[in-house]
Amino acid sequence: MNIETVRFVDKYIGIPICFVLSLHRKLMTLVERMLPPKRERSPRKILLVELSEMGSTVIAYSAIVKLKETFPEAELFFLIFEKNKESVELLGIIPPQNIWVIRDNGLLSFLHDTFGFLFRAWATRFDVVLDLELFSRFTSILSYMANIPNRVGFYKYTHEGLYRGNLLTHNVYYNPHVHMVYNFLALADSLCLDERVYLRKPTTHYPVSLPSFKIDKTIEARFRAIIGNDRPVLVINPNPGKLLPIRNWGRAAFARVAQSALTKDKACVVIVGLASAKEDADFIRGFCHNDPHLIDLTGQTKNLNELIHVLSLANVFLTNDSGPAHFASLVPIHNLVIFGPETPALYKPLSEKTVAIYAPFTCSPCLTAMNHRKTRCDDNFCLKSITVDEVCALVGPRLRA
Repeated sequence: MNIETVRFVDKYIGIPICFVLSLHRKLMTLVERMLPPKRERSPRKILLVELSEMGSTVIAYSAIVKLKETFPEAELFFLIFEKNKESVELLGIIPPQNIWVIRDNGLLSFLHDTFGFLFRAWATRFDVVLDLELFSRFTSILSYMANIPNRVGFYKYTHEGLYRGNLLTHNVYYNPHVHMVYNFLALADSLCLDERVYLRKPTTHYPVSLPSFKIDKTIEARFRAIIGNDRPVLVINPNPGKLLPIRNWGRAAFARVAQSALTKDKACVVIVGLASAKEDADFIRGFCHNDPHLIDLTGQTKNLNELIHVLSLANVFLTNDSGPAHFASLVPIHNLVIFGPETPALYKPLSEKTVAIYAPFTCSPCLTAMNHRKTRCDDNFCLKSITVDEVCALVGPRLRA
């Protein structure tokens, strides 16, 4: 579905539903107080919900590890949009049969899968849901209507304009000044400690983990035959996708970096992306005069697994802020990520080899949880101010190292 349609529905339908369900919850709380207290038990079935963000699954991995360590007997489940399912599979921590999906490619399929999820959730009888979404009213409604007794998620407290009702049992403070890995860990800790307001712990007390990635020698050999091994390799991802095009540094800038790498650094340059990025790839190839060491793989990596194999063969990855930047953390590649409308303080990939390229404008970041990632900006000067020379100065030494 179109992102504007999603925002419209979440606001104008989500708000009244959240309000009505909050009244229902208040009434049910009054009823429960008149009944004998329920016996507390350790969670047996835990559901994590992160529908729309592909890269956030990598950031959430540490929180999932913490849940698994704290509740080793619990069975973990994950709910995500179908198009992002592979991002959970690659974590290797949720059983494949426990990864549930909702299709978002049309209203009818979306409603069908939403009600299908509710029926499955009622039958499964989850003990806990961790809502990893940032103030999505839909996931808050979904968690409540699934009749899950412990509902952990981010709560607005004194933030205005982020109303999602009072449907959670564990209201965790969202901190826009620390990395999302710690915000997600706070959700897990809220359940582990049964702390329902603020978590007064230093971020240094939280261990950060990354999933391990197993190389398939057959896939590796196939892409090695295309790329070769006689030159250092720069992989570029010039297209940020249709969801948030404001994050695009620009194909002309990527083309100039590619040309510099080909001529000055004697590198092989590989362009990756979906088939929809073919136009960008053609522009870059034309700019570089169809250099034989410029390889176009747009549309040729059929999934994230293959993309990560391509990255495993390279020295440097240069990308817009997007999902692939986070999956580059699974292999030992120099990961250069261009930020602007969003901040690396919250979303920098977790690999030690990541460098965030960022120009701190007074208006940046303009995409935040506070505005549901909607900006009025139509001219991203924060990205345009990042020069090709600046980026080449970071790419070149890493290719020659």
